[in-house]
Amino acid sequence: MKEIENTTSEEKRNKLQLKYGTELNKKMIIVEERLGKINSILRKNMNTHSTDQGAGDGNSLTYKHLVNFAVKGDILLGDNKGKAIQGPINHAGIYNGKASKINRNVILSAQTYSGVLIESTKQWSEDNDFVYILTVKNLSDKEKAEAYDTVAAVAEIGENYTVWTLKYTTEDWYCSKIPSGRITLN
Repeated sequence: MKEIENTTSEEKRNKLQLKYGTELNKKMIIVEERLGKINSILRKNMNTHSTDQGAGDGNSLTYKHLVNFAVKGDILLGDNKGKAIQGPINHAGIYNGKASKINRNVILSAQTYSGVLIESTKQWSEDNDFVYILTVKNLSDKEKAEAYDTVAAVAEIGENYTVWTLKYTTEDWYCSKIPSGRITLN
């Protein structure tokens, strides 16, 4: 698989197709179509800010981006081209509203190596080519803050990471489950 890592998406797909046949290609096309539909829906229902839009310091996410463009409960999506099989958006988190010059550990998320954690803006800058800040339209800042508080109350730091968890449970986590709000409290 090493020879596949440093290639474009199209080259990667061609190499995988040769290795695994056309069945994989058919499934990848279905996944890409679904991701396209999801992205279309997101663009209609979200206001976004990319760290590439006039921030003045390249693509890095800084605490200033969060202070200037985000409120507690806004969703962050990381885009690291070439490092993830699931597509260009490969990491997610939710902003805790506490970014400052002193405090840069402000993104609640989950990682395979440590489970649920609070990540820093520095880590997001190093791990992603772009970071998108999404804010849900038609929700007040208070409602977004309540959404963060709800998730933070059940997603305890250090809890297990696995992609094999159900969306509506609070036992295990993956990064995009945290900001999705798809949890049921008993």
